[in-house]
Amino acid sequence: MTFVIHIDSFCHWISFSRHYPSSCGVANLKQGTIRNRVGKMKTYSVKSVLGIALLSLSGAATAATVNDYVTFSATGFSSFPTTVAVPTDPVTGAFTITFDPTQSYSDPTTTGITLKSLNIPLDSALAFTYSPTGPFAGELVVGGSNAGASAVIEPPSADNDFYLHIINFSSGPTFQQLGYTSSCSSGSCGYFYTDGVNPTGHGSVSVTPITAVPLPASLPLFGAALGIVGLLGLSRKRNAFATFGFA
Repeated sequence: MTFVIHIDSFCHWISFSRHYPSSCGVANLKQGTIRNRVGKMKTYSVKSVLGIALLSLSGAATAATVNDYVTFSATGFSSFPTTVAVPTDPVTGAFTITFDPTQSYSDPTTTGITLKSLNIPLDSALAFTYSPTGPFAGELVVGGSNAGASAVIEPPSADNDFYLHIINFSSGPTFQQLGYTSSCSSGSCGYFYTDGVNPTGHGSVSVTPITAVPLPASLPLFGAALGIVGLLGLSRKRNAFATFGFA
């Protein structure tokens, strides 16, 4: 049976889981006039619809997506079992993350996050989980994807893994907790943690916005503009053809 250590805002716990033609010229003229008007109406409709679509794309491009560079540090670790010496203290690292803080991200989400540095081993891809609502609203948890960003497997099945818990990420990022496990093959088989409850442990996080990313946001609008120009040109050609054929 495998023990999985999960985290919440203030503590740890251990749980068991794993989880139409006409012959009359007049008729042709009238029919051509009608079709011409219909063609114009269609053109106006296309313009309106495309205009709305452009506005929608513009709104999407200016959504609440953030692109941040995050550094962290934690020290004063406790160990479990208590007889195992803490192998690395302090633990430091950095990552970049791009996501929309108005949306929820399931655990583990590996898209949009990139590990830049970490002074402890990690056996799986970096992942995160986040929700803007609920009991853990605004809390970002980052960690290895093996057991989920918000959990590590406790010995003796432990691998090299960690989690970092940051509260109030969008409004005022604050370190809450960091825990990690070392693989039993390393000789220091254990779970090591530090948080705001541990009187000897503490940590810090620093979040720096990355602003040099205007190109990807502008590309959808540029593509939409080209599409609008092409469709309006096609609508005008069809309208001119109807006038020439029936008038």
